[in-house]
Amino acid sequence: MLAFKELHVDVPETPPLQVRPNLFEEIKETSERLIHLVMVATKPDIIKQLPVYLELRRQGKFALLGHTGQHYDWNLSGALHEEFQVRPDFILNIRGSLYQKIAQIIERLGFVVSKFRQEAPDKVLLPYVHGDTTTAAAGGVACYNSSAPVVHVEAGLRTLTPSVDLLEKIVKDEISVEAFYEQLRQRELWEKGSSEPFPEQFDTRTAATVSGVHLAPVQLNQQNLLDEGFPADRISVVGNTVSDSLQIALRKAETSKIYERYPILEEGSVVRFCVHRRGNIVSKHRFKVLFDSVIRLVEGGYTVLWIALGGTFAALRAFSLEKKILRFAEKHPSLVFSEVWPYYNDVIRVMKDCAAIATDSGSIQEEANILHVPCATLRFNSDRPETLIAGANVLAPPITPDVVFRVIHEVVENKGMNQQMRNIPNLYGENVSAKIIDFTMQVAETQRVFRWEQERLGFSDRDDWEPGETTYL
Repeated sequence: MLAFKELHVDVPETPPLQVRPNLFEEIKETSERLIHLVMVATKPDIIKQLPVYLELRRQGKFALLGHTGQHYDWNLSGALHEEFQVRPDFILNIRGSLYQKIAQIIERLGFVVSKFRQEAPDKVLLPYVHGDTTTAAAGGVACYNSSAPVVHVEAGLRTLTPSVDLLEKIVKDEISVEAFYEQLRQRELWEKGSSEPFPEQFDTRTAATVSGVHLAPVQLNQQNLLDEGFPADRISVVGNTVSDSLQIALRKAETSKIYERYPILEEGSVVRFCVHRRGNIVSKHRFKVLFDSVIRLVEGGYTVLWIALGGTFAALRAFSLEKKILRFAEKHPSLVFSEVWPYYNDVIRVMKDCAAIATDSGSIQEEANILHVPCATLRFNSDRPETLIAGANVLAPPITPDVVFRVIHEVVENKGMNQQMRNIPNLYGENVSAKIIDFTMQVAETQRVFRWEQERLGFSDRDDWEPGETTYL
């Protein structure tokens, strides 16, 4: 017989799953057949999902807000709930490493969905997940395996990368930044195949496979889904909900007092800088390139607002750069080095006034376009390539500090290019949340969101088809 050695598996201490009192009683008692569940987890998808939740409530739908607890710090989560005046109906309270969080979402959300099915078997649950988040993937798996496929908001995000030849030209200074920018607008130079951003590309692709409704921000996302074989009657181009969030934030931004806290940001030409994608923070070379670019920008006379996330701080510590950036910031007031700001209206108040935005974020590429602020993406590629093809954005690949500096410098100082980037129309629409709900209700009211094959092919509509199902799931 084989002898096995026992290994201890470290399980993170996690707070218990929290559910609002009387939640399931209210679900059972409502006359509404459709129960809409909007899931949030991280700061970006809180910002993008809350307009959907608020619109559902405005339309009188029975809408629940579920929070995984992935972002639980005040500046990442709590302040937004206060700002938008909402509270979750349940919190999964996940903790641990990435794979542990995924497992906990599947287990805990799966429990909530199973409980829902037990308590209200006559109701239909419509879970809404967002974009390329861990919750979109793991939450989708949890719901799908209870035959409740998700409504995928911000579906079809696929990374495109320009040709290596073009990247080599900008690295070797064989092409001007402006010519590089113009060539990036040629769709035929872009190709699929990247695993970055990691794990977001996995998350969005996984979410697609468990979705019954695909809500694409732009036609490029729709085409991605069609190319992958998803049914056309379940895909709609609706825009991006960040457009709705920005409209809310812009109305509040004029009352922001953020410039009282950081008066130097009101003085002029600010470059907003943020780095948090795993591809940039796990690579010593890439991170140091971006770090040195900030130093060079400040020494070159720019005011830089560097917003640092948890991953940013982890990289600074891992590569022994934390003390260096703090000392540099003390000596150079034109570098504002800050953790994430809690209130979205403060973020937008400053962002809309920036000379340029340099980021590896996906959502900020969208926000920059809507705000008409030139954007430089600190990656080799983009999962929002529509912004580059349209001309609102340009790549600043983290290969050498010189490349990154030259791109950002040109974006700010080349007035013709700067104005051209600002003039690109909003790619992401208006009243997006209402369009999302309209299309979702159209699907849900005319057919089942989850379709067995006899339903998809139409055989269940035959007069001789005997109805009935078990509930073994």
